[in-house]
Amino acid sequence: MTGSPGDADELSPVAVVVTPLAAAEVLAGSLRLAGRRLPSGTVVAPTGAGAVVAAAIDPAAAHDLGEAVSRVLGDVPVVLLTRQEGRLSATRWSGGRAGEPLTPGLVMTTMDDAVESLLLGRTTPAEAPGAIEVARIGRWRAARMVAAARRSG
Repeated sequence: MTGSPGDADELSPVAVVVTPLAAAEVLAGSLRLAGRRLPSGTVVAPTGAGAVVAAAIDPAAAHDLGEAVSRVLGDVPVVLLTRQEGRLSATRWSGGRAGEPLTPGLVMTTMDDAVESLLLGRTTPAEAPGAIEVARIGRWRAARMVAAARRSG
């Protein structure tokens, strides 16, 4: 972490894609198998409300992250939240396309504490409980993760 929670302007920019998927492993495996280039250090972590994809990146690169995750999930809507220089933004994504901007404060009232910790800089993506770094998953392991979910679901 680059600053304390009170030093919002000094914190590294971060992007968090909130999904309704319960299984972080399946999302991580699916992202790895999709073959899309993700920002370095991109992780998938479980939360009480669903899996999130997070990376310490600037909002311009966050667009690519939102697109990649929403393409993998197809028509399942996700929300991309970003923080830069103490400012939050929120956008709905679906099928690889950005939708309407959302009011960040209103969106945050419905988010899990883990998402809030990531956005406020109390936790870095790498420190998120249960974080799985997508780039470190081998393709065979990713295929097994996804196949196991299909068999059980």
